[in-house]
Amino acid sequence: YDLGTLTILANENAVVVNGSSVSKTYDGKALSSDKADVILPEGFENYKTEVKMTGTITNAGKIANKVADVIIRDEDGNDVTDQFKNITKNDGYLEVTPRKVTLTSESVTRAYDGTPLTAKHVTVTGDGFVDGEVSDLKAAGSITEVGTTTNAISFQKNDAYKDKNYIITKKPGSLTITTAQVIMHITAASDEKVYDGQSLTNDGYT
Repeated sequence: YDLGTLTILANENAVVVNGSSVSKTYDGKALSSDKADVILPEGFENYKTEVKMTGTITNAGKIANKVADVIIRDEDGNDVTDQFKNITKNDGYLEVTPRKVTLTSESVTRAYDGTPLTAKHVTVTGDGFVDGEVSDLKAAGSITEVGTTTNAISFQKNDAYKDKNYIITKKPGSLTITTAQVIMHITAASDEKVYDGQSLTNDGYT
């Protein structure tokens, strides 16, 4: 008699691997994700999968979160990936969005007194800055004479700071010096004399 041959062919039903897509606001830390949704053919629901993704991003932007490797294990933990012929890999994405920061300086009005008018405090709202990325945040406006000037906002960008990681809105106040109001009390001088037929006058005052 002739011996027959038993052959196991690779399963041609589709295995679909959908890489994860993740988004966050910039925080100075790298973003990555190895999570993926794997759809196995009917009858293999109890098999386990391991997926390796390669994407990583720190600064604001968007990149592909590529599916680098897929391992399929049977119920005994054996690697049977090569038994599945039709594996489709769909990359996800990783996105870091800029921080939205609003900077507001004070508005102050004062009468002229010969000294500079300043108001250095700046209020930070929104997402704020990541610790250590900026320093010397202040309102730099100054005015001494009568008039109005913008209370301009400034800050120092440290080494880790990148413009692309922030959307900054500045709302500068104004510094105004008005004319000084001087109140003068004038008292006319008093006088008297013995009648002599002439008018009595006195131009003095205090």
